[in-house]
Amino acid sequence: MKLTIDQVAEAMELRDKGVFMGNVADLFGVSPSTLMRYIYGAERYGYSFWETERRENNDGLKFLVQ
Repeated sequence: MKLTIDQVAEAMELRDKGVFMGNVADLFGVSPSTLMRYIYGAERYGYSFWETERRENNDGLKFLVQ
């Protein structure tokens, strides 16, 4: 993975403070679309986004990453 859990958490905090996502992406050396994909994944799957078996946050569904 390109971004760590801590980096994504920091990016989410910066986003919530109103920092432009393009600037946050530059800070971490990734494209804005990559950053948004990580944020979406973290919001949807939580910590399991960084594992091979992902779980939905809301209903416990599992998705196997191949």
